[in-house]
Amino acid sequence: MNTRSYLSCVIFFSIPLIFSCSDISNVEIDRFQFPNTLDIKNIPAGTEDWNSFAFFDKGSWFGFALPQDSANSYYGSFPGPFMLDSQKWLSDKLIQFRLWDESGKNEYLLSGSDYLENNYYPGLLRQKQLVGGNFVTSDLFYLNSSTAIFRFTIQNVTNYPARFKLGWSGRVTDSMYRFNNLENNLLIESDSGDRAFTVSLPADLFLNVWFGKNNRSYRITSENIIEIPSASSYSTYIIISSDTAMTPISPAEIEKEFELNSSRWNNYLNRIFANGSPHLQSKLNRRLAAKCLNTLMNNWRAPLDDLKHDGLFPSYAVWYFNGFWAWDSWKHAAALALFDPELAENQIRAMFDFQSKNEMIADVIYSDSTENNWRNSKPPLAAWAAEQVFTQNNDTSFISEMYPKLISYHQWWYENRDHDNNGLCEYGSTDATLTAAKWESGMDDAVRFDNSKLLQNSETAWSIDQESVDLNSFLYKEKITLAEFAGILNKPKESEALLNQAAELKSKINRLFFDEEAGYYFDRKINSGEFIKTFGSEGWIPLWSGAADPGKAGMVRKNIMDTSKFNTFLPFPTVSRDDSEFNTGYWRGPVWIDQVYFGITGLKNFGFEEEAKILTEKLLKNANGFLNLGAPIRENYDPITGKGLRVNHFSWSATHILMLLTEE
Repeated sequence: MNTRSYLSCVIFFSIPLIFSCSDISNVEIDRFQFPNTLDIKNIPAGTEDWNSFAFFDKGSWFGFALPQDSANSYYGSFPGPFMLDSQKWLSDKLIQFRLWDESGKNEYLLSGSDYLENNYYPGLLRQKQLVGGNFVTSDLFYLNSSTAIFRFTIQNVTNYPARFKLGWSGRVTDSMYRFNNLENNLLIESDSGDRAFTVSLPADLFLNVWFGKNNRSYRITSENIIEIPSASSYSTYIIISSDTAMTPISPAEIEKEFELNSSRWNNYLNRIFANGSPHLQSKLNRRLAAKCLNTLMNNWRAPLDDLKHDGLFPSYAVWYFNGFWAWDSWKHAAALALFDPELAENQIRAMFDFQSKNEMIADVIYSDSTENNWRNSKPPLAAWAAEQVFTQNNDTSFISEMYPKLISYHQWWYENRDHDNNGLCEYGSTDATLTAAKWESGMDDAVRFDNSKLLQNSETAWSIDQESVDLNSFLYKEKITLAEFAGILNKPKESEALLNQAAELKSKINRLFFDEEAGYYFDRKINSGEFIKTFGSEGWIPLWSGAADPGKAGMVRKNIMDTSKFNTFLPFPTVSRDDSEFNTGYWRGPVWIDQVYFGITGLKNFGFEEEAKILTEKLLKNANGFLNLGAPIRENYDPITGKGLRVNHFSWSATHILMLLTEE
């Protein structure tokens, strides 16, 4: 385990129809209406099992799963933790609740009972069983990024008092770790001697502790007898924390925190469903929205080491997405603003914490900043993200904080990515590699870059030899947004200058990037001005940004609705279906949900509401797993079959599904 995260554990015991006729907009929303929107019922097959998924909250760097309903030997436990810093499962069951009669000789085997509940609700894992005439409920929720709380409750539903002795057992499956004992604390230490977890035993119970072979397992039993009167309940608590100096929490405080957790998650849901979008009149779509919420929050990470603000991973489900990506971050913030504007602001701040001296934003940042990728940046959507946050919270102080940084980053593009100084930018790199330059577009292997070359701008800046229509449309949107911010901040001259620049850029986009014969926007070669006639998703970005002329937008609309091009079974492939290079390669045909969002929003911007509705319905109906209980949200999708492709639990897909569902 990488001990620089100081993860430790303190334990205190104390479809068919998308638009439904039934209007449920006035129904009180509660998290218990959305069980198991994502399937995290799995037991890790080993310490590096990436096919087992987990629940996280509050930015935690460790998560837990539910056992499968049939895995009765795991009843009363939650597989985990899965530790993101070391990318390993420490245990398949670190803590398992056990129950004996008052003699301590006869155990009530939870494995012999049936589940009444074994569910993942938003913000909560819950198991419930009937054991010896009593309901036994096991809950897991997060107090903060460093603390998860296990709550075990025995409810006596008999007509006579119940008397029990309690116990717990557990093991580590990672051979690097061992249990040890210190001053009434159970420690989990690595072979190097570093403390990984601390298990603080309760002061109000007299406990006996045994260790198994090589100190890789433990068993605890209480000498105390717990008596529970008829129609009463008893709760005991386990707190797992990465804070080794954590102050013990009283049972009353824990119960208060549980209510706060419930309120927070219900508030998330109610904020999402508050705008009365017609899409959210459908129960299936509401469940999909809850799935998006869970996906985003499972990918939330708190500050750690060099990361100074909260943000989201693209996905916790693969090892290589364990950082904050610029393009992803701007998109995440836009969706987070719908239900947690403070987290959205921090997602934006996290990237700007590393803004370089020449005002560049890195492609990706990590908890170890020496690993940050400065080879390239990513498409400029930061101002749009800030605008989405401001729309939700009206926080002018945030706009004041971010405005100079956004202006500097905006200008960076023109100083480092405008090879011929004509006011039109290109994607590029800092290391003279074409690979990094393609990465800067966010569309790594896009067909439009197949014949590209690099041109040197300076000692630290190179450009691809083509001006990209999406990049300049993003920059147009940034100018409009930054002008609005300047107005908010009482900077009228700056606002006017930005609006003039935007008008000039809009004219260039429509004059130089649009092919009248094809009725579409294309990239163009710098030297010759020749169009690179690949029909790709970049061609509808001028509609999204508002840079397109209405007549030209109408011609783009025809191409989008053409079933031989973009109106496929799952609409909006990143490359036209009739292109000879069309396939399911990364950016060579699959449907990416961010591009779908740009396309649908672009159609709406120019009055094509019916087309937008048709394509939205088609997306929601045909994307495999969207409306299926438990199915993960994927990185991208096959436009011909609707099959989910590549990474599970992908944040920016969840982002744009949620935004489509909540927008009218």
